[in-house]
Amino acid sequence: MILIITHKEDFTADFVINQLNAASIPYFRLNCEDLAEYPYSIGFSGGFQLSLGNIERFTAVWFRRVKKPIVTLEDAHVADYIASELLALLNNFYHLIDCKWVSQPEHIYKAENKLVNLRKAVELGFIIPETLATNQRQSIVDFYHKHDGDIIIKPIFNNKILFDSYKQVVFTNKVRPEHIAQLDRYFLTPSIFQRNIPKAYEIRVTVVGQHVFAASVDSQAYATTQHDWRKEKLAFQPYVLPESMADRCRSLVSALNLNFGAIDLIKATDGQYYFLEINPNGQWAWMEMECGLPISSALIRELTT
Repeated sequence: MILIITHKEDFTADFVINQLNAASIPYFRLNCEDLAEYPYSIGFSGGFQLSLGNIERFTAVWFRRVKKPIVTLEDAHVADYIASELLALLNNFYHLIDCKWVSQPEHIYKAENKLVNLRKAVELGFIIPETLATNQRQSIVDFYHKHDGDIIIKPIFNNKILFDSYKQVVFTNKVRPEHIAQLDRYFLTPSIFQRNIPKAYEIRVTVVGQHVFAASVDSQAYATTQHDWRKEKLAFQPYVLPESMADRCRSLVSALNLNFGAIDLIKATDGQYYFLEINPNGQWAWMEMECGLPISSALIRELTT
């Protein structure tokens, strides 16, 4: 039995579950919002016993997405307390369910740290853009001038600002002269500064176990997407990654103790590949549908072997 930990709005989970249903592969979907609604039992009586959703044994767990459990009570403080206890219960399940995980949450959370995975990538031989993370204004100014005013800035972790009625996405952007001139006016939110690499195109590499799938996108086709292709809906094409680079991507996923990873690369105008980041639980269903890459089949094999 495969356990799928996700939430109700996870399209990628729906995408895979449709295929599990078609293949009659048993699974149990745990939507985190409704955690309190699922029967569970953890006991220590003559041994250890665990049951979740009336299932006592899972063969694999696919850890997709987590949302805070919903608790509806008049007293909001009590509701928040209960929700936090439910999250703690979920965290216990992460460490008590002994089987194959794609991937273990603790390794996913560590690999979500961009500076951590940049260091690991360098250790494995990837080339990265020269990078700086600092709250020292003069260091930012010096970095800017060192690269002739051609640097970018991106969030260190969270790329969304939530307002009451909408969500603002924080994209990768170029640092402009006026930003440097007025640097003293800004609160220096932890950010990553990098030398801007002249791009031929960009590549998304999805690694599932030992399987590597790649697709390229012409991010330079529009002025709005030159620093972040996510600003527009751009078409991806299947891409044949050199085997040496595919091996390096496999090695990175393995070194981070993951079974899955979505890696962003630049193919520079000088022909060099540059590593940008790895998302240990990135989206990929759109890439399968656009490019015909059998990522979901590889994932199901990973969960059933």
